[in-house]
Amino acid sequence: MNRKKFLLLSGVVASAIAIPVLTRHARNARLDRPLFLPGSLAGILDQETIREIGLAYRSATPSEDAEPGLTRLLLTAPDGSRLPAEDRTAVRRMLERKVHDDFETGSIRMVNGWILSVTEARQCALFSMTVLPG
Repeated sequence: MNRKKFLLLSGVVASAIAIPVLTRHARNARLDRPLFLPGSLAGILDQETIREIGLAYRSATPSEDAEPGLTRLLLTAPDGSRLPAEDRTAVRRMLERKVHDDFETGSIRMVNGWILSVTEARQCALFSMTVLPG
């Protein structure tokens, strides 16, 4: 095998390996943001269950079946201010606080047999819009 064929073959092999990895990474890139995956549920439920909860919540709450509206609701602090989605640490802290406050105030929903804070249910709904099954 000459050098040119070797380099060409190496490029094809590298592409065959890289394309599926990059595709999976692009599809799940939003999962790196706390807005899209309820941290409290991610430790006990698989992604398919979270997706199913989100679909059920969206079906039961048609007024919250749009990504921009859910994002706005999740990023709005109790005092009415909005956090930038890019500030992952602040968003994570605020969402944890909102989940806690939801349970304290009784702002909960029963979805697919799970008792969730409204914040968690909204995160599941947003997750169901952004993750492809499989």
